[in-house]
Amino acid sequence: MIIPKLNFLNKWRNYNKKSTYIIQKAFFESKQLDSAQKIKQEISNINKKIVIISQELIKSKATSLQTYFTKNQNIINRIQMQWNEKKFKEADAWHSDRLTILYQERLKLQEKLDRLTGNYWMNKIKKWLAILIISIISIVIIWILVMGLVTAIYLLPIWGSIVFLYLYLQRKKRF
Repeated sequence: MIIPKLNFLNKWRNYNKKSTYIIQKAFFESKQLDSAQKIKQEISNINKKIVIISQELIKSKATSLQTYFTKNQNIINRIQMQWNEKKFKEADAWHSDRLTILYQERLKLQEKLDRLTGNYWMNKIKKWLAILIISIISIVIIWILVMGLVTAIYLLPIWGSIVFLYLYLQRKKRF
């Protein structure tokens, strides 16, 4: 009788381990899904901020161009233009700095999201392949240009002799 009780206890212990593992795994996946949703929301908020700051930067640039091309060029307007130009440069620098910070934040959040969803290495491999393809195409284009230059230099005596022969025959016809 002792053996069946132990067998029952072992089954019950193993069953509880499996069920707790399943519950923990489901809890982890739901937690992962919630954090992925939060990161997506943060990315969309950052995208909205990027759009707003980009629009403000464009407005600032347009206003600086308008003040730069004003027709009144008296002393007061020149002083005001210099003061405005300094302020516009400060505003442009602030907007540009803020945009770079937001782009970096978005990149970090996108990387976190990719890691949570399991797309990190796939995106990394795509980026590496794109860099590899672009570099190979660039090397081929540079190689073609260099070979064309070498060919032109190599054929320079032949073209020179053809031009020289043509000029010589033209002068011979005149005399």
